[in-house]
Amino acid sequence: FPVQNTSSPQAIEAQCFFFLDCHALEGVSSWGLPFHYYRPSLEKYGPAQWLWDSSSHQIAWSWRNVTNSMLDMRTMLSMQKADGRIPEMIFWVTDSAESAAMNAFFWSDSESADLTQMPLNPFALRAIFNQSGDVAFVQEALPALVRYYEWWRLTRMPDGDGLVVIIHGWESGLDASPMYDLAYGVAADNPKPSFDQLYPQFEELVLAYKFRDGWNQTRIVGQSTAPPHELLDSFFLVKDVGVNAVYAAGWRLLGELAAAVGNSSLATYCSQQSLASEAAILRSMWDSELGRFVSLYRARDGTQQSASVEAVQSLFPLLLATLPESIADSIVYGQLMNTSKFWLPFPIPSVAADSPSFNPVFGDKSQGGEGDLMWRGPTWAMLNFLVMEGLWTQGRYGAAMDALMDRWIALYEKSGVWEQYNPLTGESYGAVGLGMSTLIVDAMHRLGRL
Repeated sequence: FPVQNTSSPQAIEAQCFFFLDCHALEGVSSWGLPFHYYRPSLEKYGPAQWLWDSSSHQIAWSWRNVTNSMLDMRTMLSMQKADGRIPEMIFWVTDSAESAAMNAFFWSDSESADLTQMPLNPFALRAIFNQSGDVAFVQEALPALVRYYEWWRLTRMPDGDGLVVIIHGWESGLDASPMYDLAYGVAADNPKPSFDQLYPQFEELVLAYKFRDGWNQTRIVGQSTAPPHELLDSFFLVKDVGVNAVYAAGWRLLGELAAAVGNSSLATYCSQQSLASEAAILRSMWDSELGRFVSLYRARDGTQQSASVEAVQSLFPLLLATLPESIADSIVYGQLMNTSKFWLPFPIPSVAADSPSFNPVFGDKSQGGEGDLMWRGPTWAMLNFLVMEGLWTQGRYGAAMDALMDRWIALYEKSGVWEQYNPLTGESYGAVGLGMSTLIVDAMHRLGRL
């Protein structure tokens, strides 16, 4: 790639669309379906269509060429499963025979993954509708997204408490977040596990689901304790507060979209689901002693435990429309804008700076021994987007939004468009031009910077 020009908001936007253009893939799959989508990057990540990456691309494209957003969403929805699930990854093309073989080895088939991912699709459909006003497209996509959210409700709510579970850290997208350390069996006195201590568990978990459980989601989610198995004893059921907040907000957005296209009964239903989810989060995930939200996980003995590491997911309940003002203020002023926690020179870090788990460096094994474990300190565009979305939802933190936007722009002006960044220095890490990082385009437009 040529040297990036990110010297102004306009230059940042142009650079973002340059990368998205480079990531375009179009054709017909080996199983006969046409596709048009944008891979995450040209390096590090393969050419699959990823759920939350594609949602990000759809949001960004809505500001330049909304047809691209629609084509990308149609491509993803064409692979929705009969039960409503949308896969985390769809393998429209593969970059090698080895990759294709590995896909078939880990998953039920070689076409898509059996996991799902952070359900950002309603945010993307809203962006498409806001920029296009295309009622017909909303009427086309909305039923599919409601079925997907119903899949979450019916398949991933095993305890009947209104909270959904993920069965792998990959499903939130926040793969190795320290929020999951205890659920993966990392000792509480080991806040910075090595790559070799943690990452192999990710693949072992997938292998257990494939060869022990046959990728039967009901069976996987219904396990009350860690299954006794000589080899395949991996176990992971987490109620991630971030995923639950996005899920609750997604139901609300689906209701608003239904109302916008005249489907009042569906709008009412979606609103009811959103309110029920928000109530469950407030009831079960707010820790009054810590003064912040926590996630929950099922221990190997079947007991529900609290995962209280102060990771960025604890900020995501800003997405809740019914969040009490006192709690919103606690998140914004006690966490987000606290210079000892999340308000660093280049926010928003994936872990609070005063947490023992915080490591601002990615890919340097001399820094805490973490190597290439992701989401343990560095800043990502997705985090800024979701927190910014939460501030918009609350409707009374204009100064915080402007300050966050200023620092986000300054980060890109300094380092360009990359996958992730050191929140202290702005140093860039990972894949150049990651499509998810183009979410800044949406924020700059909505805050009047473009």
